[in-house]
Amino acid sequence: KTFTMGSGNNSGKLEEELGVIPRVMSDIYSRLDGTTKQTTIRVSYIEVYNEEIKDLLHPSTPAKAISIRERADGTIMVAGVR
Repeated sequence: KTFTMGSGNNSGKLEEELGVIPRVMSDIYSRLDGTTKQTTIRVSYIEVYNEEIKDLLHPSTPAKAISIRERADGTIMVAGVR
């Protein structure tokens, strides 16, 4: 999991060796590069294990306060993370 997500040490790695998180962040920032529009980026980093959800950026958040829901339009959202 750590290797696939890329949350370990990424220094000195080739681009094709990077995990999902560094690739997504690089893509987001490259799309914003050169834009003059002010942009806010919010991220959540959660773990789902044995049907329990943990907020890895705010570990003091109770697991029962976090839920994954599907809206009527099919959009998946995570509620309760900061």
